[in-house]
Amino acid sequence: MTESSTTQRRRWLPATNMPLWERAVRVVAGVLLAATVLSGAGLLAALGDPLRQIAAVVLALGAVDLMVSGAVGFCPVYRYVRMPWTPGPRR
Repeated sequence: MTESSTTQRRRWLPATNMPLWERAVRVVAGVLLAATVLSGAGLLAALGDPLRQIAAVVLALGAVDLMVSGAVGFCPVYRYVRMPWTPGPRR
């Protein structure tokens, strides 16, 4: 008996722990942050100030994190900190 490809794919993906509305907000916020970094902050980072370059990299990584966690539906922090809208017992 063979498993379906959806079942096989789900095996290695973490369970979702965010509601759909939060996932959508994270993806939109990540896209907006990435656009800001690529337009304004990216130009500031090119000016040569090391602090501005570090800030641009941190903002870009934050944008990627927001987009990926929103797309996947899993936030590692929510695994340990229960939010009011997440299912499961309180610790």
